Amino acid sequence: MAVLEELIVNLEGIEAVKFGEFTLKSGLQSPVYFDLRVLVSHPRFMKQASQLLWQVRDSAGPPDIICGVPYTALPLATIISCDENVPMLIRRKEAKGYGTKKILEGHFKPGDECLIIEDVITSGTSILETAELLREHGLVVKHAVVLLNREQGGEENLDQHGIKVTSVCKVSDMLEVLLKHQRIDQSVVEAVRLFIQNNRACLPPRVTLKKSVVDGLDFQTRSSKMLHPMAKKLVEVMIGKKSNLCAAVDVTKTSELLGLAEQLGPFVCVIKTHIDILEDFQYERTIKPLLALAQKHNFLLFEDRKFADIGNTVSLQFQKGLYAIATWADLITVHGIPGPSLLKALEKSSERCIGAVMVSEMSCEGNLIDSEYTKKCISLVESTSSTCAMGVVSQSRLSHQSGILQFTPGVNLSTSKDNLSQRYVSPEQAILERGADIIIVGRGLTQSPNVEQTAKDYQSKAWEAYLTRIQS
Repeated sequence: MAVLEELIVNLEGIEAVKFGEFTLKSGLQSPVYFDLRVLVSHPRFMKQASQLLWQVRDSAGPPDIICGVPYTALPLATIISCDENVPMLIRRKEAKGYGTKKILEGHFKPGDECLIIEDVITSGTSILETAELLREHGLVVKHAVVLLNREQGGEENLDQHGIKVTSVCKVSDMLEVLLKHQRIDQSVVEAVRLFIQNNRACLPPRVTLKKSVVDGLDFQTRSSKMLHPMAKKLVEVMIGKKSNLCAAVDVTKTSELLGLAEQLGPFVCVIKTHIDILEDFQYERTIKPLLALAQKHNFLLFEDRKFADIGNTVSLQFQKGLYAIATWADLITVHGIPGPSLLKALEKSSERCIGAVMVSEMSCEGNLIDSEYTKKCISLVESTSSTCAMGVVSQSRLSHQSGILQFTPGVNLSTSKDNLSQRYVSPEQAILERGADIIIVGRGLTQSPNVEQTAKDYQSKAWEAYLTRIQS
């Protein structure tokens, strides 16, 4: 018998899984009840469960640290920590009233990636509350592993909050195994399936991620702490237009670019381009009219070039060639791979003040950026924020320096995922939960049948979310 199959049968045997009629905390009558707390009395099964939890974690490599959701998952996390030699944190449900009065016990560094361990997931509330606390302390939370997924919506709920859930076992899998071993009959299987199907679990409306110190500051206050002139200029535009919306205009014709810039201009603080995808680019017919529109509508131009080469090559790419980016872009994106030499080269390559924004996280599934790389990117940005770097592209609050601006892509009002593995969140989620200062919206704007009204909607929702953040 396979290890998981054996564990499922044993869980039923020790009454960690019960079938019958049970009244849940919500008042619902359920045909199944899970009580994995009894695992602590069965060390062999607890060891099996811990090993399976570690095996199903994300394949990107071991996390910097782990944290079990209190209280049932704490012994599971402890076994994993000891067996795999991975550091562990203990999250208290309430801070101690004596001693250090900590609510989070253990040693860690801001930017460490933390894997959450949980026994059962229903709505995902407990995992999200734990992620909330960890992120508040500067940790990065992207993944959680759970022993049993009740398949009532928790996985989908947490995906909306930037947390990928991987489960050892789903209720449907458990039912099949127990039916196979004649521990339950088909009527029980159907009753449980019907209950799950008819009882989706939603997150409570006030489960939101707590803010960092930066989140409580308004843009005016933060501007006074900014050392980079372009960061100050951008914030000035944002305050003046009451807009923290960046439009990603990825089109292949100059006429489309200019047309969308005209429509979007009144509502955005920044227009982001990929100038090299234009099939009919001509500096005189593309850049000069675009600069005129930027002046007319008071927005900045952000070229998403993602420079990532040695200093000399980047300097040439920036200044020379067909696009002459150094002559017109206010902001540019860079990768951190080449290290500080790239930023130094950019700083020396232009007589104009240009702000570099470092891509430290990406919103597409399967990207190869890990927590260690992200931490190094943030360190690089923070050390050069007065001369070249002014912000980061990220999916979560990574820097607690108030002078660093966070640009968050993958924002859409109407969908959570597309067919190209791009993951989306709402403007409110990006700003209130992920710490975004500026949201980046692409196809949600450019493919709208009513571009101007849609842009107005994004602008108002994003600005209202910012106001909520600084007032809460």
